[in-house]
Amino acid sequence: MAYVEKYNFNFFSTRDLREPLLCDEYEVRILQDAESATPIEIEAQENPVIINYNNSSDDKLLALRGSECTLNLIATEDFQLEDLYTENERNWLVQILRNGSIIWNGFIIPDGCQESFAFTPYTIQVNAVDGLGLLKNLSFVENDGNFFIGKKTWIEIIYGCLNRLGIPGMDIYTCVNIYEITMTEGDANDPLALSYVNAERFLKDDQINPMNCQEVLQAVLQQWTACIIQSEGHWYIYRPNEVALNGTLAFRKYVNGVYDSVVTKNIDVLLGGYSEGVTLAPLYHVNTDQLKMIEKPYKTASISYKYADIKTVENKLANPTLSGASRGTCTGDPALPCNDFTIPSWTKFGTMFNGFAPGGGIIFFDETFINTNNYYKNDNTFYLPSFYSLRLTVDYQNPDPLFTTDINFGIELVSGGVTYYLQADGTWAAVLPFVNYYRVRSEEGASGTISIESLPFPIDGNVTIKLYSPSSTSRNIIYTNITAGRFIKVGNQKGEIHTTEQTGKFSFASDTINVFNGDGLADGYLGTIFRSDEETATTRWKRRGLTESPIARPNFTTKPFLRIAVEEIQRMYGAPFVKFEGSIANYFNPLSR
Repeated sequence: MAYVEKYNFNFFSTRDLREPLLCDEYEVRILQDAESATPIEIEAQENPVIINYNNSSDDKLLALRGSECTLNLIATEDFQLEDLYTENERNWLVQILRNGSIIWNGFIIPDGCQESFAFTPYTIQVNAVDGLGLLKNLSFVENDGNFFIGKKTWIEIIYGCLNRLGIPGMDIYTCVNIYEITMTEGDANDPLALSYVNAERFLKDDQINPMNCQEVLQAVLQQWTACIIQSEGHWYIYRPNEVALNGTLAFRKYVNGVYDSVVTKNIDVLLGGYSEGVTLAPLYHVNTDQLKMIEKPYKTASISYKYADIKTVENKLANPTLSGASRGTCTGDPALPCNDFTIPSWTKFGTMFNGFAPGGGIIFFDETFINTNNYYKNDNTFYLPSFYSLRLTVDYQNPDPLFTTDINFGIELVSGGVTYYLQADGTWAAVLPFVNYYRVRSEEGASGTISIESLPFPIDGNVTIKLYSPSSTSRNIIYTNITAGRFIKVGNQKGEIHTTEQTGKFSFASDTINVFNGDGLADGYLGTIFRSDEETATTRWKRRGLTESPIARPNFTTKPFLRIAVEEIQRMYGAPFVKFEGSIANYFNPLSR
């Protein structure tokens, strides 16, 4: 989107009612998504701008803290409400500037806009929102419509959501300080940029349609017990628990999703009464509408995480396309059998005859009876955790139009010095006669894909893939692609739920928060969080500068990611608390303590 200024107006506002000569200059710009425009100055009423961060939630950890703005304008013959109407809720962008600096960005929405039904001039009231509420209408995809795929850092996920709004010049500031045990702590070291998740996790249950950006952003922030708010025309992400401990925070600044610098902000302000004077209370009570309310604590708090099935298996084999092969000392037609045939990343054992298929791929010439001493073994042996399944996928061609061919594989899992072989029924068995290889029959005269899936085995082990010669019918097979990987079957999904409970004569239990990510045993779970190497699953975490309580279960000073999250919820609601409402005077930055 490209926004150009269409309308504007300026006004002055008394900074402090006790010092009426001290004023701030405000400018309001209304920009349109268009190629060009000539700015037009319009008129405004008294109290021309009202920015409202009020929400009715009692949740101190509310993730999305949206805001709205009301513009009180005057219609003339040259400017009326219809001029701002649009079906595109991101067509009109409002920017509020205070003394030359943007303090708020948002979009005009047709809902709630109104004007007098009278002769001009008359009043117009226009409503705008900061965009957080519009995220529910935007799918979590790239701006060009392509899906996010592969592993992304948390900050890339967050930026992917906010970037869909298309508001120019809005940077992201983060202050989140929960570190995995292998991370280096520091102001410039952002845990949101040091850990990764699978972007495919944010597909809906049908694994086809993406979630909307509001669902994704809220889920991410809830896992980190963080919230987002617009302040000074930018997005600020912080943890209320950290604000409760310190009014000076180090924020990591991201410009267009890329790390820029560390910005330290003191968010403490003094709130007092009208009679306390300018020095003591730059923010002070007015209108005598102040209220105090006692809110309930939580007896228990819970976070639930269900591991997600990984639909696309990440290949663990080296050189799956068998590319770069050579014939060694063999001469003549390259399609003829050769026993000196080298395939990079596949090591030959015994006697194997191969050739180059004219249409691409490698010919594996048959043996009438399989000899398990003759095979190619992939050089990449990979780890298969317990309860994971294995999937082997093979693209092949059977050039014989009349006969099928038996294709043979060695699919081995070694654990504790014992070798287990994948059986035709998907189970694993130790060495027995005639069960130490896997056989699949190809179709005659056809190209096809074989997909072999194992059942989970409750023992960790390392998997090796071997290619034997085809057999039984004196026919050959051409291989073009061979991949293998690990995954979790849907029926074997597990979950974890973390619950905190405290003593006390109160009984309110909060709603269980369902999240999409957590620590994992390995990368077979789509919801697994990964370390910076994008391969190793995270295990235990801690809060920066704080010692985790060994009293709260589990009894460790480093804990699972979601365990820390649920304990943070309980910390915020561990006792009854006082909630304050009321009017205050002076310019108020919503990012304040």
